[in-house]
Amino acid sequence: MNIPILICIPYWKGDHAQATELCRIIAGLQVGHAAQTAHVMLISRQDMPMDPNMVKIISAKFNTHTFRSPSPLRGWPSGPNGMFGTTMIHVANQFSKIYECVFWMEPDCVPLKPNWFWDLVLEWRRKHPNAKIVGCRHDCDGNGKGDHITGCALYDPSIARIMPSITRCDNIAWDYALRDRIVAIGGSTNLIQNLYKQRNVGVNVANQASVSVVHGVKDRSLTGHVMKKHGIR
Repeated sequence: MNIPILICIPYWKGDHAQATELCRIIAGLQVGHAAQTAHVMLISRQDMPMDPNMVKIISAKFNTHTFRSPSPLRGWPSGPNGMFGTTMIHVANQFSKIYECVFWMEPDCVPLKPNWFWDLVLEWRRKHPNAKIVGCRHDCDGNGKGDHITGCALYDPSIARIMPSITRCDNIAWDYALRDRIVAIGGSTNLIQNLYKQRNVGVNVANQASVSVVHGVKDRSLTGHVMKKHGIR
């Protein structure tokens, strides 16, 4: 039987501290070892060595893979595009028959509660059979032309073969550059909430019962609320 989910956490020098804190939150929300219910993959950029402290934190609660992205791309959005593309190719080549789905979880994601990843697994299992990506769908332009599924989403482990172009984006973020094609093979979920570049969010965001993961908050406001609520240090 396949392992339900592979949680992929990419990082580079600029968000290393945030990624470390995310690992602490994920481990802190997990009461016992996740065993075969979920695995984690830590992904460092080519110019960033794998941090053994991050591995230690997350592997206390999750079986953990590590991957150093070979992409030479830098800057935004080229750097994230390169890390995403090379990781999805690696997953398709090595793990496509092992995991049901892959969650791309950038360091500005915050899980809100225990069993958050199992909520995502159940959402994946409820999707339309033809859906290969499931995430937060919204119109980022506000005029109907920016309808897209935000990149921090659930993916078929073979997405690099299903849509090779998703691994080849450079100076436009993959979720926006390929938004029409992604939406065509995608499904929407309210379990993943996008609060793009928001700061100073209130505790009410952390207390949402119907949301499992929030993506996009650019300060520690949400992180602080969640850590305090669940006694995570």
